[in-house]
Amino acid sequence: MSLRLSTMKDGRKAIIIRTSDRISFKSCRRKWGWSSHLKANLGSKYLASPLWFGSAIHYALEDYHGYNYFERPSQAFTAYCVATSKQYGRDLPDDAQEHYDMGVKMMDYYVDHWLRFRQSTDTFWAPHLPNGDEAHDAGGNGPHHPAWIPQVEVNFEIPIPLEDFPLLKAYAEMQGADCVLYRGTIDRVGIDEDGVGLWIVEYKTAKRPENFHYMTDPQCTVYCWAGVHIYNRPVYGVKYYQFVKNAP
Repeated sequence: MSLRLSTMKDGRKAIIIRTSDRISFKSCRRKWGWSSHLKANLGSKYLASPLWFGSAIHYALEDYHGYNYFERPSQAFTAYCVATSKQYGRDLPDDAQEHYDMGVKMMDYYVDHWLRFRQSTDTFWAPHLPNGDEAHDAGGNGPHHPAWIPQVEVNFEIPIPLEDFPLLKAYAEMQGADCVLYRGTIDRVGIDEDGVGLWIVEYKTAKRPENFHYMTDPQCTVYCWAGVHIYNRPVYGVKYYQFVKNAP
């Protein structure tokens, strides 16, 4: 069956691969067929609580470990919730108020208690240019330099070298694609104390903590690979933050 191809700015037809597609494809082919941007590209009519809540937590942490406009992540979390309540075309979940109260307490606990007794990895700051080329030569932490940006919510797009994968190349040609790209978003990139190596920082909200999947988690493995390509620096591994959805 044919796939939905994306048209690049230069006119090339591309197959875009995302980690969410890989997970969905392996868990349920029907679900993948309905939801993937490569197929039917359908979404839920109603905004699901886990998606809305997780996006709010990510926004709060992006701000706190980035430019920190709101000073505290609970304030950024509140701003996100207020904005989405006014702008979403879909209704907020029925339990939105319950999730909001819980999220504020979780973010306050994160700053006032968790970070006080644990060493947090500093955010990596990189030069910012409109075309992004300088990001490959980022030279250390520079949060006070006006031309540098914190590496939070880092969107990447890496071409897959088809000449190294004959089967993938043949499949792409069969679909009428000129290239295959891997696209994703890294929650945060941290830098080690020596200012040399990087850490991929991943955030997850969950009902309960999980710890048996790290070595095979598709996000952990791919994002380490992507970090090396993006920054041309060693990536030491992943720091995996799990925020259990309970009020402290």
